Amino acid sequence: MRDGTDLVGWGMATGIWEALQMPMAARIVLTGNGHAEVSCATSDIGTGTYTVMAQVAADMLGVPIDNVTVKLGDSTLPLSQVEGGSWTAASVAHAIAVTADELRKKLLGFAQKMPNSPLAGLQTHDVLLTNGMIAARKDTSRAVSIAQMPCARVAWIASSMKNQPNSRRITSTHETRTQRYSLK
Repeated sequence: MRDGTDLVGWGMATGIWEALQMPMAARIVLTGNGHAEVSCATSDIGTGTYTVMAQVAADMLGVPIDNVTVKLGDSTLPLSQVEGGSWTAASVAHAIAVTADELRKKLLGFAQKMPNSPLAGLQTHDVLLTNGMIAARKDTSRAVSIAQMPCARVAWIASSMKNQPNSRRITSTHETRTQRYSLK
């Protein structure tokens, strides 16, 4: 095209970057008071892994991001690949999602065992975690408070690792890099 004596070009730039998903695992500890601790052996090299983990966990568990603690950077935590490329966020987010689904399934099982449970007859895909409750997706007034479950005095742990128990009492702690989030 011409604009007077100038040539004007129109074009479109494209690009592609291969961002793979690598095998990773996460552990989520959810307490009856609505606090979640999410952990993975991955590291944060300045790419926002702490933030991604906190955001995905808060979204999947229906808790405020202020109630999420992230632990990472320790090889004793659940499996991670090396930090690098563009796969860490996608991989650890998937591990957290799988773990949160397992936790939701276990909590639904406990809620359905309660007398006159409002969640009786529902399947895992029919419920969500929100505001410290497990609730029916279509009618969130049908809900059970996690804090009121008979098992609420223990912190429930779910892991996407197949060879570890999905829930147990917490009997010890391990020092790791921990970052607590606050939006203030």
